[in-house]
Amino acid sequence: MWVAVGLSVAGAASSILGGISGKSAAEDAGKRQASIIRQTAEENRRRRELELGQKMGGIVAAVSASNLQMSGSSKRYKNAFESEYRQSMAWDKQKSRIEARMAEKTGQLAGQSAMYSGIGSATGFAAQAFAAAPEYLGKKKGVG
Repeated sequence: MWVAVGLSVAGAASSILGGISGKSAAEDAGKRQASIIRQTAEENRRRRELELGQKMGGIVAAVSASNLQMSGSSKRYKNAFESEYRQSMAWDKQKSRIEARMAEKTGQLAGQSAMYSGIGSATGFAAQAFAAAPEYLGKKKGVG
């Protein structure tokens, strides 16, 4: 009887520790994923800035090659192009922030699920310990 109680108590403790460990691992994974999303977004921003600089240089070169001044419609086109490109970059930045936050939240939710699972298992083991030790609790087996 005491062996069963001991095993049930050990199982409950193990379940709780497993839940804590699973929670920590899931949250860490979410943070790592969010970090990767942020790093990727930063690299994409760097590349887009480089690309924008090249495109703007191309616009200026094309206007200059046509013996035109950078004024009037040429300047409006250049400014509109740059504005649209920067708006697209701003959207990409906002999107990556949302994705990183979602990755962190997903890790937190998975961690909570692992913790609750551990608590649920621990409760089951505690019930087994309770059932295995009726004499200790002042009851005899088979008597209510």
